[in-house]
Amino acid sequence: MNAQIRKIFVVVLIMFAMLGLAVTNTQFISAPSLNADPRNVRTNLHAAEIDRGPIIVEKTAIASSELDDDNHYTRVYDQGSLYVSATGYFSSVGYGSTGIEAAQENVLDGQSQTLLGQRLRNLLTGEKRQGGGVELTLRASMQEAAAAALGDRKGAVVALDAKTG
Repeated sequence: MNAQIRKIFVVVLIMFAMLGLAVTNTQFISAPSLNADPRNVRTNLHAAEIDRGPIIVEKTAIASSELDDDNHYTRVYDQGSLYVSATGYFSSVGYGSTGIEAAQENVLDGQSQTLLGQRLRNLLTGEKRQGGGVELTLRASMQEAAAAALGDRKGAVVALDAKTG
């Protein structure tokens, strides 16, 4: 074999090895941080394809997902601003999520390990992934009383037992 051809072969082989390492780095090592980047619009758009689970207060769903005309799910908050301080919001158009929507992201979008049985069943039956529900310990009557007491003013309400703190 000619010495020049051998040198070119080694250079090309090294270039292919470097290309393989770069692709492996992007696909496996950097992938979690790239997916978690808030500027990644694809993650948010993919989130709109998942039927997120409900947020429940006293056996009533205060946040749920509805399928729109484009086969994307939109988050609907039935009680509006009454529970927004606790639930936060979820947006699939680039604004992300806050509150319970962010804290319980894995459960609501169906990726939690506690939903492993459901995920396996969906894998075998071919059904779409559906999120799990999150039940809050809030009392609807307390939320309504606090909202009525505040009226149109901005502020917060704290309820506690003075004897026990």
